[in-house]
Amino acid sequence: MKTPRQKNWVSLDAYETASQAVDRTSDKKPSQPTTSASMNEKPVTADNSATSPVNLKSFRSMKITDPEEFTPNSAVVSDIDDDEDEDSELPEHACIYCGIHNPDCVVKCLGCKKWFCNSRGSTSAAHIVTHLVKARHKEIQLHEKGPLGDITLECYNCGCHNVFLLGYIPAKSDAVVVILCRYPCASNPSSKDMLWDASKWQPLIGDRSFLPWLVGVPSARDLSMSKKITMPQIDRLEELWKNNASMT
Repeated sequence: MKTPRQKNWVSLDAYETASQAVDRTSDKKPSQPTTSASMNEKPVTADNSATSPVNLKSFRSMKITDPEEFTPNSAVVSDIDDDEDEDSELPEHACIYCGIHNPDCVVKCLGCKKWFCNSRGSTSAAHIVTHLVKARHKEIQLHEKGPLGDITLECYNCGCHNVFLLGYIPAKSDAVVVILCRYPCASNPSSKDMLWDASKWQPLIGDRSFLPWLVGVPSARDLSMSKKITMPQIDRLEELWKNNASMT
């Protein structure tokens, strides 16, 4: 038997810790957003500013026509880009679709060196999975500050990097899970002293996103601050990248 690729043995402690963190996040109920209607019903003035809540984010897209006469009801909402944080510089590892940059929730596509998150946004699949399918890329690397470090996902047995073929199996003798490709390694066991039970193989991608213990799901706060992007916009971006990979 060949020497194990240690970077593709994932500690069960890390696996369970990440899974528990996902469970705690899913138990939290998202806060109800403040609507523009509620803002108009209770305008903030000098008399009630101490008791009336203010949705500061809603004010970021407003254009003040006359600062001296400004009240929330007299503000004129201008038609500006959805990118409200264009003046703030995003880190290199920010999702190129939506800007989410939590290290636990993003991965690098090794086919194009761009970063994508594990959030669906308004699409039916996670942004990273959407990109991989449309660009026909297959290899990814996790972020170095994520719970599992900057490992490149590959089969422990043969070195396959195709994430659409990769899955995991709990090892029999150690507190780890082993990353294996579905074929041939998990389908055709050939060793008498196998370290894993091939019947327990599960894919790393489920329901069109990476498993949350491997790549985290962005929080409600991260999602609320992200750029909203539609599938037609994603399609146009992917078409542009075919001719100019550096275009955004």
